Amino acid sequence: MRVLCRVTDIDPESGKDLCIDSEKVSKYLMLFIQGGEVLGFYNRCPHQGRAMNWAPDQFILDKLGQLVCPHHGACFKLSNGICTAGPCKGSFLESVETLVKDGKVLADI
Repeated sequence: MRVLCRVTDIDPESGKDLCIDSEKVSKYLMLFIQGGEVLGFYNRCPHQGRAMNWAPDQFILDKLGQLVCPHHGACFKLSNGICTAGPCKGSFLESVETLVKDGKVLADI
């Protein structure tokens, strides 16, 4: 397990994006807080593989709390990552299992 950030680094209104560098590849992640739980996904839309943030640490969340792709308007439920509307309806964001320990967000990536 590797520490990604502190829970307090995640803006509950807009989320957090981060890049995790490994020996061979960089992995781009996005983290959100919903219902007191930290939810993690790879930061790419299943439609065209583009990043889901429109600026650093800035994601669009609609009135229902769904994540909206800034490029094509696809909407995703954060609870399970399913696309509920848009060009990739029925597709899923790729989730990252997270664990919170001592105020830090950890993941096995």
